[in-house]
Amino acid sequence: MRVFVTGAAGFISQHVVRMLEERGDSVIALLAPGESDRALEGRSCTIRRCDIRDLPSVLAAMEGSDVVIHMAAIY
Repeated sequence: MRVFVTGAAGFISQHVVRMLEERGDSVIALLAPGESDRALEGRSCTIRRCDIRDLPSVLAAMEGSDVVIHMAAIY
């Protein structure tokens, strides 16, 4: 399964990415522009970047995904 995870470098979501990969899923990790991807080092996920508030960009980034796990937050 191809899973799209928003906010993928967050404290909890980086663990979700790891668990998805361990069960054999292909992960597309969405990060904000300029956000560090250090939390995802060593992961095989595909990293895509866009502003979560830009709907056309988010839809383009999630193209080909079977499932979306929305974990991004703006606080």
